[in-house]
Amino acid sequence: MVQSRRLQLGSQPISSRADHWQELWSDPQNDGEIMGGLAARPSLDAIWKSFLETAALRPDDLVLDIASGAAPIARSAESLPAASRPNFTCVDYAPAALTAARTLGARVICCVADANRLPFRPGSFSAVVSQFGLEYAGAAAFSEAASALRPGAPLLAVVHVAGGAIALESGASEQVVAAALEAGLIRALRDTLAASYDGAPAGYVNKKREAAFQRTLAAARSRLVASPPSPGAAILANYAADMERLAARRFAFAPEDALGWLQQIEQRLRAYLARLRAMQQAARSPQDMDEISTRLAGAGLVDISFEPVQFRAGDAQGAWRLSARRPA
Repeated sequence: MVQSRRLQLGSQPISSRADHWQELWSDPQNDGEIMGGLAARPSLDAIWKSFLETAALRPDDLVLDIASGAAPIARSAESLPAASRPNFTCVDYAPAALTAARTLGARVICCVADANRLPFRPGSFSAVVSQFGLEYAGAAAFSEAASALRPGAPLLAVVHVAGGAIALESGASEQVVAAALEAGLIRALRDTLAASYDGAPAGYVNKKREAAFQRTLAAARSRLVASPPSPGAAILANYAADMERLAARRFAFAPEDALGWLQQIEQRLRAYLARLRAMQQAARSPQDMDEISTRLAGAGLVDISFEPVQFRAGDAQGAWRLSARRPA
């Protein structure tokens, strides 16, 4: 049984570092898809099913999933026979991330906590896993993860790779979204809407501000055409179309609704930009993985290895597969 050092299950205040992840998981349209898209999901499912099958876990075993998000690893375990399906403790520092995990029922315990300060006694878990999570918390989080392993227990983490498919994708998305925000696309629309709403005669459009918005919108679309395809480009294209429709139909909406919607879009784009930058900062080079391996060895783990993962033939490396275990 896991014994908590601090009685904070599900109640620890959100870290300021988690704000942009909280925004993601609070979005009802988010389905838990990870960066890398549909190409990554089958490969990741295969990694976790293989690990769970070979780890010989039992129903009374407890697996710790650090930075679990929507608990894709626990979901992979649902396909196992009941006799080899373990329980999970899913930890994330964004409370909204655990909403989907809670739908998995009694086999999943949810805990809001920081990966650098896990609220569990050392040696409490039969396995520790993480999918694109530990690396966000920094190198020290790997030592914390190692301490949670009981004798003989394995650790497996899928880690962002520097220069890999996800880093390239998030970099392309960041470039196009940042350019639109820096060019003042939202500000230009806000200015032309405010001119129409702020004590102006019914149907009034300030020609100078409207022209500035249309120029900024056209420039943003030109950048989209010139940019490589990316999730960020697709998101921005949709928002640009919505903003153009709003400008054309501004008098069909209450001013507070139109301006409030625009503020929400800006907040979402800035949170998205923060996530893209966090993903790139979390990406680890071979030298970084050597350092992490040394840290795990210092924490007493053995059989430490990291190897490249490719999501799809012909693509750039998608991730690192980092494995280790605590001696029996």
